[in-house]
Amino acid sequence: MEIGDCTDPNKRIEKMDKKLIVSIEKLIREYSDDPASRDRIITSVSKEDAFNFILYADYAATYAVRFGSPELIRQGILSLAIENSTFDYRDTITRLVLLNYSATKLGLDPDKIFRELKSSVSQRFAKSLENFIERSPEDRALSTFGYQEEYAPLFTFARVPINPQTSSGLRSRMRRKLRKFIPFP
Repeated sequence: MEIGDCTDPNKRIEKMDKKLIVSIEKLIREYSDDPASRDRIITSVSKEDAFNFILYADYAATYAVRFGSPELIRQGILSLAIENSTFDYRDTITRLVLLNYSATKLGLDPDKIFRELKSSVSQRFAKSLENFIERSPEDRALSTFGYQEEYAPLFTFARVPINPQTSSGLRSRMRRKLRKFIPFP
């Protein structure tokens, strides 16, 4: 199985190709079962392929609730571990929010799941998980990231406008923290 076999970034989760899902799940199993292969798998992910792992995390967050499957939460996190913020770290954070919400909706402790998986991911992604765990509840809220849950007719996440007056100020705080690393206008 080659990472290049998982290319189809324009499909949304409802229309994700079954072959793509199966390919990603096979890589997640290999990543999970064979620690020696983890670095090879992560370094194989190109920027073009990376978005497929983001899409899979969307799929996992949604279908975990639909199927009542804690395992899909774990697979979604490992999908992001493989993606390793290759595409855009903001997409990674957003998917962690969705997975966090889905885990909570299933009655699970998302922080516990994130901590359990920290030892099996790269240092870079482990730091992302740790930073996420340290966020306040407002900074993990679906609405902060422009999402809400819907049933249309099945559970899904829907995009909604972010109201700057009611947001937690996450964007401003992120800018202040990142200013030392990235120049902003």
